[in-house]
Amino acid sequence: MERSMLISLIVILLNYVFESVIGSIVGPSLIFYVESVGGTADDYGKALSAHMLGITLLVTFYGNWVDSNGNKYQAPFACTFILGIVGSLVYFLASVLPKGFWAVNAIIFGRFIQGMGAAGKSLIQCWIATAVPHDNMKTALTVQSMAGNVGTFAGPVLNILVAEINTTVAITSNYSIEINPYNSIGLFVLLNEVFIWVIFALFLKDPPKSQNNKSLTTSDSEAASKAGWKDIVKAMTHFDISFPLVQQFLMYASFQLWMTAQSPVAANMLGWTPVEISQLSVVGSVTLMTSMALMAYLS
Repeated sequence: MERSMLISLIVILLNYVFESVIGSIVGPSLIFYVESVGGTADDYGKALSAHMLGITLLVTFYGNWVDSNGNKYQAPFACTFILGIVGSLVYFLASVLPKGFWAVNAIIFGRFIQGMGAAGKSLIQCWIATAVPHDNMKTALTVQSMAGNVGTFAGPVLNILVAEINTTVAITSNYSIEINPYNSIGLFVLLNEVFIWVIFALFLKDPPKSQNNKSLTTSDSEAASKAGWKDIVKAMTHFDISFPLVQQFLMYASFQLWMTAQSPVAANMLGWTPVEISQLSVVGSVTLMTSMALMAYLS
C-alpha cells in the first residue's frame, strides 16, 4: 500500500477512536439531558430515532455523490462535518430554550441534524473498499471495528471529569449561558467534528483508480453508470448478497435495542449515573473486541 494511503487509513482509524471516545459520553448522558429540560423517556427514544432517521435519509445521497464525482471524498466529507457541527451546536443551545416543548424538540432536532452528518461517515467503508488491497481487507476491517471500541475505555474517566463541569459563559453584560455536564456534550462533539474535519482535509487522500476499473471497456463503463434501483434490487435477490444484509440488519436491530434501553433502565431503575453506565459499556467493548480478535484468528 502506498504511503499516502497508509496515512489515510491511520487517519480513518483515529476517527473511529475519537468517535468511540465521544460516544462514551454522549450515550450515557443523553437520557439525563432530555430529562433535565423537562423531557421524558419517550422523548429520549425520539432523540435516538431522530438520529437514525437522519442517517437513513441521507446515506444513499452521500453514496450517489461519490459515485457521480469520480470517487472524490473531500466535498462529501466537508458536508458531513458541517452538518455535524451545526447539529452539535443546536444540541448544546437546546438548554437555553424554555424547558419542555422547545428545549426537548431542539435536542431531537439537533440529533436529527447530527444523524444527517453521520450518514456521510458511511463513506469510510466505501473508501476502505476501494483503497485497501483485497488481500488486506479482512485485517483492515477488523482493526477498524476494534478501533471503534477502544475509545470506550476512556468513558468512565471522561464522565467523571464531565460531571464536574459547572460554569457560565457571558454573552453580554446581562446574559450568560450555563454550561453543565449535559449540554457540554454538544460542545465536545462539535470540537471533535472540527478536529476530525481538519485531519481529513490535510491527510485523507482519494483512493487510486483500481486496475479493474481501468480495464473496463467503454461499453462496460456506460452499462455500469446506467445501473439503477432495479439492478440493485435484482442483485439483492442473490443469496450471497441478501444473507449478509439480513444478518447485518438483525445485528444492528439487536444492538440498537440494547443501546436504547441501557441508559434509561440504568438511570431510572438502578439509579446509576453516566459514570456507571459508561463502565458497563466498557464491559461490552471488551466482549466485542475479544470476539473480533477471535473471529479474525479463526478465519
